[in-house]
Amino acid sequence: MYVYVCGLNTNKQILHDNLSVVCCPTLMCVGDPIHVTLCFTHIFWKDSSGWKVTGYKQKSVPGDADVETNWKIYGSGNRTAAVSSDGSLLVWEGRWRTLHFQSYIEELENSCQHYSFPVNNSQYVHSYVTENTEDFSEPHKTRKELGILEASGRDQVTANDLRNTNHKTSPHKCSSNFDQVSFSHVAVEDNTLLALRSDGVVLYGSVPVPLKTKVKEIAVGKEHCMVLTEEGQVYTWGGGMHGQLGIGELCKSEEPVVINNLQGIMISSVACGAWHCIAQSDCGDVYVWGWNESGQLGFPPKSSNSHTLFDSFQHTCQCPGSKKCSPANKYEQKNNSCREGKDKSDKVEIPCGLSARQSRPKWDDSRVNSDRSRELVNVQASPKLLDFWTEDVNVTNVVCGDRHTIFLLEDGSAWAAGMNRFGQLGLGHTRAREEPSLVLRAGVTKVFAGGWNSVFITTTPLQL
Repeated sequence: MYVYVCGLNTNKQILHDNLSVVCCPTLMCVGDPIHVTLCFTHIFWKDSSGWKVTGYKQKSVPGDADVETNWKIYGSGNRTAAVSSDGSLLVWEGRWRTLHFQSYIEELENSCQHYSFPVNNSQYVHSYVTENTEDFSEPHKTRKELGILEASGRDQVTANDLRNTNHKTSPHKCSSNFDQVSFSHVAVEDNTLLALRSDGVVLYGSVPVPLKTKVKEIAVGKEHCMVLTEEGQVYTWGGGMHGQLGIGELCKSEEPVVINNLQGIMISSVACGAWHCIAQSDCGDVYVWGWNESGQLGFPPKSSNSHTLFDSFQHTCQCPGSKKCSPANKYEQKNNSCREGKDKSDKVEIPCGLSARQSRPKWDDSRVNSDRSRELVNVQASPKLLDFWTEDVNVTNVVCGDRHTIFLLEDGSAWAAGMNRFGQLGLGHTRAREEPSLVLRAGVTKVFAGGWNSVFITTTPLQL
């Protein structure tokens, strides 16, 4: 197994060299990763021996010794969450603390009523949520009510007490009578946490999301949330001024709204960028919507006359041209974990720079649909079929960084589109790609993206 990474390197999350941008897929020696979580300043790697962290190392980021092998880790630029082996939900606050959940209305999960809840739940780190199971010593009162009475010294619980949704955390591994639920997945952004329970119930902040069906996938962007139900329906809520809700309007919604344009299509997976969304059908089709200012939806955006200071600098590729792994890499493995080739034919050659790409015709690939839509899109407010490839091409996985998208095809090739200022597309330069561009020709089995980085895991040496 070979692991290639590209993108931002300001905190040496890829190489220990003094490169701020790694614009070519570069081999890293991190064992054989089972899962990768990419944040802006650091990367979490999980292999059979446990979790490792490369990049930013301060108290705000858990280190290798802080994460147990069988945990699931989720992160953003400034937040890290985990699901422990017993299904507890943990947040990192200089140490792991257990996040508990409590319904603000006892019957909420069993009702079909729709309750509005805050679009921004940035205070989740300071709250707890638990089940309102009863204490038999006082069967007429819930645990929440008993806790309120004990803390206040009062005999009665007021309506304001029951509406209080303030959160608290407790040190991990402390005993608690409230730990009644098990979590399977978490989606986290700096100001948002969405948690999926093992029974298919989604919790947003301190409130169970009022859906009548079980959820199997969750995702969050900078301002919005998205869930995929077991029936293949997609719901969104939150901010929508970039079209990321997919409901045909540029507006926000405080309640989950089903995306009508996807009705009748069996969606198998979903993904969120910062302000764009992807839905993949069970037959390999891809639907996109949201913000497209850099082409992250796979369609060319309308031309813009605005330029940033960054655009005035010309990038020169300085990526290692042929490298098994960085000598300074802390996690360089022994016992051939870096896959030393048996002969010279196994040597990984990484051609870098624009010259390596200029000789390749732009559309010399039979998989590209010559009749694809060339409509210019800046904001796509409803799902649009990405018809870039021919009908016989199936997309097996799509992942999103903040403003870029990585596509994995059934034939093992990897493609990328969108923002590329930090080389996150792996194309040997830092110019945005307004339509999918071929990154690796074959052998790719997994792709990961997050922030301004991308990871490609292959079974064979790099093929550009």
